[in-house]
Amino acid sequence: RRHPPAPAAAPEPGGGVALPVCLALAAAALLVVAVVARGGLAAEDGTLLFAGRDSSNDPLVYAALALGLHETGLPLAFPFSGGAPTTSTYLPYGVMAGLHALGVPMLDVAMRLLPLVDAASLALAAVALVRALGGSPAAAALGGTLVVLGGEPSLWLRLLGAQHLDTWTFFGPYLFAFNPGAAALQLAFAAMLLVITMGPDPRRAGWVVGLLVAAVFETKLFVWAPLFAGLLGVALVAPPPSLASGLRRAAAVAGLAVLPSLVEKLAWARALAGREVTGLVACPGCLPRYLADAAFGSRELSFALFEGFTATQLLEPGVLVGTFAGVALLLAVALGARTVALPALRHGSRGAGAAPGRAAACRWIGLAAALGLAGALVFTTRPHYLNGAQFAWIATCGLWPFAAPTLGRWWSGRRIVPLVLVAALVLPGTWHALVRLGFAAPGAVAVSSEELALVRELRSLSAPDEVVLEPSMLQSTDFPSPVTWHAGRPVYLSLLSAAQLLPEPELFARHERLVAVFAGTDRAAAAVAIRESGARWLYAPAAWPLRFEPGPELAIAVRNPAGVVYRVVDGP
Repeated sequence: RRHPPAPAAAPEPGGGVALPVCLALAAAALLVVAVVARGGLAAEDGTLLFAGRDSSNDPLVYAALALGLHETGLPLAFPFSGGAPTTSTYLPYGVMAGLHALGVPMLDVAMRLLPLVDAASLALAAVALVRALGGSPAAAALGGTLVVLGGEPSLWLRLLGAQHLDTWTFFGPYLFAFNPGAAALQLAFAAMLLVITMGPDPRRAGWVVGLLVAAVFETKLFVWAPLFAGLLGVALVAPPPSLASGLRRAAAVAGLAVLPSLVEKLAWARALAGREVTGLVACPGCLPRYLADAAFGSRELSFALFEGFTATQLLEPGVLVGTFAGVALLLAVALGARTVALPALRHGSRGAGAAPGRAAACRWIGLAAALGLAGALVFTTRPHYLNGAQFAWIATCGLWPFAAPTLGRWWSGRRIVPLVLVAALVLPGTWHALVRLGFAAPGAVAVSSEELALVRELRSLSAPDEVVLEPSMLQSTDFPSPVTWHAGRPVYLSLLSAAQLLPEPELFARHERLVAVFAGTDRAAAAVAIRESGARWLYAPAAWPLRFEPGPELAIAVRNPAGVVYRVVDGP
């Protein structure tokens, strides 16, 4: 007897990823093109054009570090203060140096290739994570898109008379266009995806999860700290019984695997003690008070609040009230529409019996989010005090995949009102990142083809570890010298944010030597400054020619319309 054909199987609730993948990739490309990918492209006359302060500054700093690593190998050298070793992580710069060694120009690596790969990988990892959480195609599309484009609502504060601070972008997608935080969060999503899909023997997956979390340490410490603490908490406090061994193994591997790198960094920190002024310090409430004051109060972006903090200040009623108000403001901006994830996390963390992996992932991200926000409220980092805000990245962008299933159900159910409210919280920050800090960002600097040619000549004449004396610190404190990111050579002093790692007396002494050489007219004083700097080369661009007649201590090595490169000649 002939049987009737079986009815077609109904599609699974989360079936189909083509559209979510396409939307996620498009969102990642839009972010990167808007913010960073157009920087460093040559005009018709060969001039390199850069727009936007952070989106030019940071990638060029990374390029300079990677070029130094490519030239001299380990340890990683800091090219903006004479090429001294630094305690920075290696992985991001090692990847960049490797791509450059394969023939990719460093500017393309730093401003186009790696940002696009990182942002796209982050968006695709979010799509996969939403699917593993049981999200629909619409949910996966929303999750992958919002991770890289989901902004924060601080723009609405302008209705209350506040100014819109660029520093609010620590809680939005803007930095993901060029910061290693994108790769770090992608690794975190991959680790959570493995936890959700752990099989009957979770111990094997535990090894991989632990190694992924350890890789975050070498990619972005600010993401690793709350992520590792959250994993440790999930593994030790009432883990789902079927996953307990895997989670404990993951936490152990994540902790042990970072020890060699941690010991090495501590050793360098001890060796550099007194030379670099940096570190993590407790400053409860400083960040929210700083942002609240800058938005509503004096509007002066001064770090005096961080530098002069004492715990007894919190006993003053005015400071205490201001701290609580600032914390409430920061939490409202940092979470925004991501608060949709909180009920989902609470519900998901209770489902250990039916879906132990999802329960473990919900507990993990929930704990990491809470610890990340707490870290941003309590700790700061010297001398770049606002970097402590990046502890909250896991709490902000990391919550989007866990909010996405709820958003997907609202979309399928045509629940327009809550979706409009979410859009109202998201879109202002997205506009701020893509337009104000992206496509409409003012020009930061232009580097002429003649200057690039002169710097290339300097590279061919000099050795990788020979220090160059040049006036970029006097020209622009926010833009790193092309000698570092184009020639791969260390300079005596460039870029204020980097120079602040030096002890204050040494920073002032170096600055005074630059002034003596490039702004002074006393040849004898300039000769002393050059000798004290230990520089082997001196680069005087056309905008900053020497104001004295060089003596025998300086020999012209190469000259063109962009300036002059001198070789420093040892005295008799």
